[in-house]
Amino acid sequence: MKYLAIALFLMPTSIYSLSEAAPLFLEPLLKEDLPLKSLLKAPVKLENSAKAFELTAASRLIETIPGVKTEFWTYNQGLPGPIIEVEEGDRIQVKLINQINKVTTLHWHGVNVPPDQDGNPMDPVKPQQSHNYKFSIPLGSAGTYWYHPHTHQGASEQIFRGMNGLFIVRDPKDPLRNLPEKNLFITDLKIDDAGQIPANNNIDWMDGREGNYVLINGQNKPVIDIGPNETQRWRLINATNARFLRFAITDHSLIQVGTDGGLLEFPRADLTEIILAPAERIELLVQGNAQKSGHFDIQMLPYMRGKMAGKEQAQAIKIATLNYNPSIKSTDFSLPKRLRTIEPLGTPTATKKIIFQEKIKMKNGIHAMEFLINGQGYDMMRVDARSKAGEVELWEVSNQSDMDHPFHMHGAQFQVIEKEHLGKVEKLSYLAWKDTFNLKSGETIRLKVKQDFKGIRMYHCHIAEHEDSGMMATLEVY
Repeated sequence: MKYLAIALFLMPTSIYSLSEAAPLFLEPLLKEDLPLKSLLKAPVKLENSAKAFELTAASRLIETIPGVKTEFWTYNQGLPGPIIEVEEGDRIQVKLINQINKVTTLHWHGVNVPPDQDGNPMDPVKPQQSHNYKFSIPLGSAGTYWYHPHTHQGASEQIFRGMNGLFIVRDPKDPLRNLPEKNLFITDLKIDDAGQIPANNNIDWMDGREGNYVLINGQNKPVIDIGPNETQRWRLINATNARFLRFAITDHSLIQVGTDGGLLEFPRADLTEIILAPAERIELLVQGNAQKSGHFDIQMLPYMRGKMAGKEQAQAIKIATLNYNPSIKSTDFSLPKRLRTIEPLGTPTATKKIIFQEKIKMKNGIHAMEFLINGQGYDMMRVDARSKAGEVELWEVSNQSDMDHPFHMHGAQFQVIEKEHLGKVEKLSYLAWKDTFNLKSGETIRLKVKQDFKGIRMYHCHIAEHEDSGMMATLEVY
């Protein structure tokens, strides 16, 4: 059931398409075809043998339309925020200074940190106050992560207004450490006719917010140079609220080498496309070809995610350009057959069943949606499930709603064992560490997971508007 009557009732009189001309949205911020900029790194200093960083959440006016300044909320005035880069085993200290007029937190998405340091919604940082997060980086956790707010019913707005950033954990023995790297931090931006970022409307709350523009490192359709014989390592981060990225490069294949929790055991070669749900990350090798020259489109292909009110993406959308630059020297690189060893989690001794659900309701005379887990909306004061620290569990997570929902768990990387859809069970062909995994409508996944720290954790849909609307639950680890 697709709630057609509601969709028609909520359909706006005009919807911007990413492929349509939008003459109001001009340079400087939205100027196309500029070279991809590197993200700035957060300054680091040593304090009591810990690497210390500082992030200030504050408003910033940026000229997106000539003569019109748009208000963003940023970390250290960056769009996105600065990279926090550390190594396995490091002790970390991050001071968050809150200068926006909202309570906020810092959630270290995918990093296994103690619960009281993970920016849970019950640990808000008030306006004009600060908070120090302190934790250590576990050995074996090298990978691509990100940070963002996780406030109760306010995370979606803070993320879409610009509060997010890249968090990289490095391994000095990484077999791909000598490759040139490019970080593609992908967000989208919604701007109205006045050049301002509007609040969520009913469609945004139902479907999850998608913007007018897909940005990479805060840029509109940038150009990425590659040498004819060069191999580059790309880290892709889907930091959008709700957009699914079906990523492809025309006339090129891709090699996947990593997921949310770091490198795979074995490379996955000859991929023509790859899908990132909101909050997922991947690592790819992109290789130049001496037989090619010129420009190639980096595209977001159509993906139908079961929207209930807005339009689905119908055509491929160009989000960047791959440009062959003959002045770039070739890379002396041989792809390892094995990247690392991933030990399977052991036999589960406990099980959990989680069900994503939705239902219609009336709110102030307007149709809206309730997004639920096991029949309940989120209640900060309620514990929904309990797990024992150090115990391997089997979680069965089912999607009984009409839309795709990416499942995210705090505090642990998990291993997805199998998927089931329409009665057909599919074993996953490779082992990987994940903290976010998409569930299609009617799909069930089974995963193994082990929590290491005692305390309160969250699990939820990572369409930010659905999380804010109640599709979240509390796990107590004892």
